[in-house]
Order: sequence, then C-alpha cells, then structure tokens
Amino acid sequence: MRILFMGTPEFALPSLRSLIWHGHSISLVVTQPDRPRGRGRKLTPSPVKLVAEEHGIPVAQPEDVNSDDCVQTLRVQNPDTIVVVAFGQLLRQNILNLPPEGCINVHASLLPKYRGAAPIHRAIINGDNLTGVTTMHMTEGMDAGDAILRRETAILDSDTVQSLSTRLADIGGELLSETLSMIEKGQTPRLPQDPVEVTYAPKIEREDARITWTSPAEDVRNLVRGTNPYPGAFTHFRDSALKVWQVEAATPRSVHGRCGEIIDFSPAGTPVICTGNGFLLLEALQPQDRKRMTGADWVRGARVHRGDVLG
Repeated sequence: MRILFMGTPEFALPSLRSLIWHGHSISLVVTQPDRPRGRGRKLTPSPVKLVAEEHGIPVAQPEDVNSDDCVQTLRVQNPDTIVVVAFGQLLRQNILNLPPEGCINVHASLLPKYRGAAPIHRAIINGDNLTGVTTMHMTEGMDAGDAILRRETAILDSDTVQSLSTRLADIGGELLSETLSMIEKGQTPRLPQDPVEVTYAPKIEREDARITWTSPAEDVRNLVRGTNPYPGAFTHFRDSALKVWQVEAATPRSVHGRCGEIIDFSPAGTPVICTGNGFLLLEALQPQDRKRMTGADWVRGARVHRGDVLG
C-alpha cells in the first residue's frame, strides 16, 4: 500500500517508525516548515522531518497544505491512503478525497471525548484517570470521523503531559499498524461517534496555565501536571513570573493562611502553600530568567519567608 504521511512533533514518531518498520511504501512525508526555536531563535526542523530524512524519504513543508500547489504535489504521489498524526493543519475535503482508502488519523483521546488540539493536556488538567488513542476515518469536521480502533490506558497520578504523551504515542504506533492491516484486508470498521458524548480540547493558551490558588489543591496539582512541559503552570512572586513544575500534597503544622500564602516549610526546607482546599509542597519551580530549581533552593536564594504570598 502506497502511503503519504503527515505529522510534525515527537508524538508522531512512533507512527512513522511503525510504517517504516513494517515495510510500507511511504512516498512522501509532509510536515510543518522549520521554525525558530530556543533562545537563539535558530531555524529548527520538526522531529518528523529529521526521521524522514534519516530514512531517505522525500519531505514537503508547506505553509498551507490546502494551497493549489500543495494539493497538486499530493495528487501526483497517487497515495492509497494518507496517514495524519499531529500534523498541525486542518485538511480540506479536496485532500481528504484524494486517496481511494481515505485519510486515517491517529488521535490521542478516546473519541468522541476531547476532540481538538490538546487532548492530553485537558485530560490531566480535568483529573481524568483514563484516556487512550483512537484511529479514525477523517472528515472535514474536527476529529469527527468514524472511529476504527480505540485503545485505553490509565493516567497515572505521577503522569505529566510529557510522560503520558510518550506512552500514548507508542500506543498510536501499534494501533496504526493494526488499522492499516485491516485496511489492506478490506475489513475496516466504521464506528460513528456518539454526538451526545462529544467534548472538546482546545489549544492550551498561556493564560490557561495561570495558577488560581483559591482552587482546591488537587486541581492546582492537576494543572501543574497538565501543563508540564508546555506551557508550564505559573504564578507570580514579588512582581516576577514563577513557573511551577511540581507540587505534591502536604500536611503542614499550621493550617491557617490565605490562599497562595507560604504557611510552613518541610524539614528539607520546601515551602508549603495554602490553597482553596488543602496544602501543597512547592517541589520544583523556575523563577523568571532563571533555571529550574527545587523549592528549597528557591527559598534560600530568594530569601522567602513564612507569610509571603504567591499570586
């Protein structure tokens, strides 16, 4: 089967590598253009581009995949199917109609739950304990096509976006292989999504990652986990931004304080923060323009005292 692959970030790599490992004919890889990254703003290729070039697979990087020139480029590839994994651009119907076997998407949720750009972030932020991966037949509606296969996995209490994304990406590679095998045998199911069960996972904006200390401790911890490593939960201290990378439940000696107030310190010197319901140890953080550090190191370096307030 002749396959055209579309994908961009690390999440797409297990799927691309699965296609390569199983000997599928990948005629072209389409990925996002190189983007400036890091402090030096150096143009950096996507992870998918690097793997494709490593294996000698041609790469296209359109700013607009739906442009006439790009559609013509895709058409001449004459693919049997197009596989899309975290590509980053929506496909219009003229592309979806190109391959005789249609376009297949690997999505990081148990559809119809969490349609959209940030299903992994939203599942953790919302405190879910179960998620998974769905392969589906693509339509022009966002993540609205009929499902093919679903596979569940638990969300661990220790999971961050990084750890859960890695696990789901590996599941996605396995599920894609099974899906393509079904397509080749002409046995691909079509499982319509229940419209009553649809929820959405819009892109995480920076303001979504602002910590509200009046929220319950569990909600704050879920926000920290669900925005790690990007964009990073944040608060303010002495008029400067403070990214928060890890918090854990705490049982302080004192139970009186305002929301966001440092009311105690652990024996190791880690600050204890009061929330709307419960207390948290501020285990790892990053002051503005500084490197990541432990809460105890921050306390010593910034001369933090009991009664200081974050927010």
